[in-house]
Amino acid sequence: MPTFNTKEQATEAMKAINWLVSNTNQLAMLLEDFSECRDNCKAAVELTKQKAQEGQRKLNG
Repeated sequence: MPTFNTKEQATEAMKAINWLVSNTNQLAMLLEDFSECRDNCKAAVELTKQKAQEGQRKLNG
């Protein structure tokens, strides 16, 4: 457990903690967005593969 020699040190530590908490929430939201984008990208790749296979089948008769 850290100790603070002055009120200013304690205040700066609280500011840092509040900043981290705030950015943690933002990071969590960004990770959710990234996860959704990743899932959408996977779905798009899968659809592209299916369309490519359908096109290949048509070409092959």
